[in-house]
Amino acid sequence: MWKILLILVLLISGCSAELPTSSVPATDRSSAPCSTGVVKPINVSLAALLADPEHYEGRSVAVIGFMHRSFEHSAIYLHREDYLQTITPNGLWVSGANIPEALNDRYVRLEGVFTATETGHLNQWSATLCSIGLATPWGRDVP
Repeated sequence: MWKILLILVLLISGCSAELPTSSVPATDRSSAPCSTGVVKPINVSLAALLADPEHYEGRSVAVIGFMHRSFEHSAIYLHREDYLQTITPNGLWVSGANIPEALNDRYVRLEGVFTATETGHLNQWSATLCSIGLATPWGRDVP
């Protein structure tokens, strides 16, 4: 009986341990990331965001990728093929953006706030890019 009591005490005391803090400064974070605006975004690849979402949570970022917008589908992907093959884990949901129609189905550069706490329509994406501040065309087909 005393062994069970000892195990319970150890389990309970282990639950109160502090979690390690991130290296991202507290001033770059928000408890509601999508309610903030873009401030001095850092250039980062979509691959880095997908690989280490905790590091970028709530931060203003600028990313380049293939943008697609349609009914219940608004996302930026690593590659055009990821969109065509519906590989949603290789993309970010793009929330509440007024992106010009001319930027649909092409490579773009978006500035926004990154959050992994929201995962888009039906939770299909890995994370969300919200509070879009700037959307510009990217690549060789730029007029």
